[in-house]
This record gives sequence, C-alpha cells and structure tokens, in this order.
Amino acid sequence: MNPIKIKALKVSFLETLIERWYEDYQGKTIKDFIENTINEYIDVIHEYTVPGETGVYIDHEALHKLNNYQPRGGKAEWDLECSRIIFGTDENPGLFTYDNDGNKVGINAVQSSDLRIWNYLSIFVLGKFTINRWGDSQDTVRLFVKSLSNNNVSRHSIMRLYWSAKICYDQSKSDKLELLPTLWKTEDFMTQVTERSTAGMQNQIRYLLEYCSIDENGSLFSEKSSEGYAKYRKMLKLLLADSNVMALPLLQQNEMNMLLRQNFEACN
Repeated sequence: MNPIKIKALKVSFLETLIERWYEDYQGKTIKDFIENTINEYIDVIHEYTVPGETGVYIDHEALHKLNNYQPRGGKAEWDLECSRIIFGTDENPGLFTYDNDGNKVGINAVQSSDLRIWNYLSIFVLGKFTINRWGDSQDTVRLFVKSLSNNNVSRHSIMRLYWSAKICYDQSKSDKLELLPTLWKTEDFMTQVTERSTAGMQNQIRYLLEYCSIDENGSLFSEKSSEGYAKYRKMLKLLLADSNVMALPLLQQNEMNMLLRQNFEACN
C-alpha cells in the first residue's frame, strides 16, 4: 500500500481558517470546526495546498493507529503511545521522507519545522485523532500552530507528539526513545520541560530526563498539591535561572548531574 503524501496548506488558506474560527466558532468546539472544515474542503483541498511535493509521507499503519487509538490509561499515556507511533523507529518512521537511495528516513529539519505541514496534518489527515484527543476543547493552540514558539509547539495536537519524541531521541541507546516515558510522566511535566527556553538544549534536556528517571528522585512526581507538582516545577525554574548565568550547553553529563543534584536538594 502506497504511503500517504502530506501536503502543505497555503498560508492564505490557513489565515482564512484561523479567521473563520474566530468569527464563527466562538463557544464551539474543535470537533465542530474540523468536521465542518473537512466536509467543505476535502474534495477540493488541492486548490488550497501548495503546488508540488513536500517530500513528507505518513505510514498507513501509523495513520490508522493514530486515528483509531483507544486509550488504555490517562492522557499522558495516550500522548506517550501516540508520540512513539508518529515518530516510529529508524527502520520504520511514522512520518518520513526518502533518501537518495529510496530508503525511508525521518523527516529533516526543514520539513519538521514547516507549520503548513503540521496544520494540514492536524485537520485533514489526523483530524480524527485531533477530535478524539481534543475535540471538546475550544483552545485554538490545539488546532493551529501559528509560529515556532516553544509554547505553540508543545501544545499543538500533532506537533507536540513528534517533537517530544525528537527531543528524547538518543542514537546511542538500544531503545532510541528510552527517555520518552519520563518526559510524558505527566502532561504537566512535558509542558513544563518543553515550553521553557532551555528546551532547545537537546543534550541537556536528555541529561535532565536521565536524572529524573532515577528511582531515588521519584518524589519529584509523587507529591502533588493544588498548585501541581511543586518539586519538579521548582527544579525546572532553578534550571531556567541557571541557564541565564551559565553556559549550560557546554556542560558534560557529569557536570549537569551535579547541577541537577544541587537543584533537587534545594527542592526538599
């Protein structure tokens, strides 16, 4: 079965959709918007996408799994599993392109940051997933990604799945996504990690996730108050403060662990 080509929405059409949301869908849900938009445009969508090929495809099995996913746990577990599906493996990526030899490979930096592609996915390809996961919401950031801010990327229905796995991907590990369950320990932890400016320091974020995955640090996730998980929130705030006075990207893992240990102790 041939893979599904992913198109890029024209910017003018995306602007029209966003305008329509604000004019006609205030007080309505993402489910209403997606269903009505698909009914109106799916048969003529080629008129509203950029001519030519993006070079991006989605695997049929990954598409089916995402659009028909049946959650077996909480929402963090839902996102964790779907993150694994859309990212896939080196041999069988969920979203992919082809190299010069015709082999499937993960999408490149340009493709993975093309907002036109992600908005096409969230409405016209993975709209069923978006409805299943976020259909009752009225929060536009779950539907449209308008810019590459950390906040927008970490909250968009589809882009957050891919990029959470991308952050965790570690070529040196047998399970390249070994750290992903730690990032998705809770929904709040994932957004707290990925929305901060430090999210762009991929090695340091992996060191952080390694540290947080250690059993002895389990109290980071076990003590919840009305304000959320106070310990890891404080720890992440301390790390952000450190980034303002220290060159964190230059730290090796042992140096980063020492800093994280000091921050962890300050949370107790």
